[in-house]
Amino acid sequence: MNPSYGSDRERGTRIKHWLYKCAYAHKRHDSEVLALVPVATNTSHWKSYVFGRASAVVFLYDTRLKFLVDGVDTGKGAPMSCAMVYWGEHFERLWKTFNQFGAVVDLRHLINTRIGALEDIEQPPLIDEFE
Repeated sequence: MNPSYGSDRERGTRIKHWLYKCAYAHKRHDSEVLALVPVATNTSHWKSYVFGRASAVVFLYDTRLKFLVDGVDTGKGAPMSCAMVYWGEHFERLWKTFNQFGAVVDLRHLINTRIGALEDIEQPPLIDEFE
């Protein structure tokens, strides 16, 4: 998934809502989730929903990804560095697939530590579609 990087004022959501949903979907439903997000390791949403909950992070070598808008390359890159965050059980498959595109960092050793207990974190206020 590729959540919007800023606030969605119409829906009242921010990236922290999406990262919570990723961690929640994996823990509660055994979902495999891969999200393209801005690298912001100093933020509370990374500390709450990535570290201790995700299985891996891929810090992409091409940090200024270009996106298509309505199928057209506008030439504009992402305004910040991006990473792929993975919640799932198939680390080896992720590594094989993404190792050529970035540094794949194994975070599994943090899961089930105090930092990784989803019950210990507060769910951000969510809109109905997230509940």
